[in-house]
Amino acid sequence: MESVLRIAYRLDIKSWRIKRTQKTATEAKKKEVQEKLRREMNLLVDLPKQGYGSSNTGNVAGGFFQNPELASEVTGINID
Repeated sequence: MESVLRIAYRLDIKSWRIKRTQKTATEAKKKEVQEKLRREMNLLVDLPKQGYGSSNTGNVAGGFFQNPELASEVTGINID
């Protein structure tokens, strides 16, 4: 799930490496994808949790992949 999210954040710049000039665009896309996932799938992704890592857990990934059509629509990544 994390790899899919990273790709979704970088779809507009079409590059794995983010240059300084592209950082604001990537951050905006990340916020957009996070907001859509929260609104449409009720999932909190890539948020820091106090005391341990991030909110990306197995349960969140299960919810993400439970509805692949909606996940594809939200992230902008082809379902195939």
